[in-house]
Amino acid sequence: MRVLVPVKTPTRAKQRLAAILTLDERRELARAMALDLLGLLTSHPGIGPVVVCGNDASTEALARVAGVDYLPEAALGASGLSLVVNAAAARFAADAEAELLVIHGDVPLLSHAELERFLSAHRRADPHAVTIAPDRWHGGTNLLAWRPIAAFEVHYGVGSFQRHCDLARRSGASLAICELQGAGIDVDEPADLQAVLESAGTELAPLTQAFLSKSGVAPKLAELLRRQQGDASA
Repeated sequence: MRVLVPVKTPTRAKQRLAAILTLDERRELARAMALDLLGLLTSHPGIGPVVVCGNDASTEALARVAGVDYLPEAALGASGLSLVVNAAAARFAADAEAELLVIHGDVPLLSHAELERFLSAHRRADPHAVTIAPDRWHGGTNLLAWRPIAAFEVHYGVGSFQRHCDLARRSGASLAICELQGAGIDVDEPADLQAVLESAGTELAPLTQAFLSKSGVAPKLAELLRRQQGDASA
């Protein structure tokens, strides 16, 4: 199955973590998480080819380091996540690809077992199918697969999980919702980063864990979360 991994420009990466990480640290975190994900994808026998899509030289270099294909946004004539993904999907469909999986680069706790559960759910579905793994709050869409490619378009943004479910049903597709604990954590907020820290000692996200250990972010994160909890209870 072809996989598309859209990657944000590094200068825009993880801005909601600015209270505890500098811009350079946020860039390094985003790169580590993306490389962890790409390493997982390229080691799975049911996955390939993998395509990273972005719009800057550092993202192209990231794809080269990971040994995957790179698709520049400029080649698609589109900008913005939904338009870029839909334009890429249209290109893949024109190349006779049957189905597509889109995964964002900020889910470092996705495991081989979870990825296999997701792929198995999608394989079992009807020929016209949409399979979704939501974030842990059931607001966003962290993994999204569908076939045939031309039968569905994505619409990311706030509330995208429910919106994608509704669009799948209206299209007549067989809809499968796959709850994945690790993949449900997309790292956007400090609390998400805490969940990654709590996975230390496992085989998950080795590059992300190495960065977090080196950065010494844990004390700053703990203090920030304590302050947030205090403000909430005041």
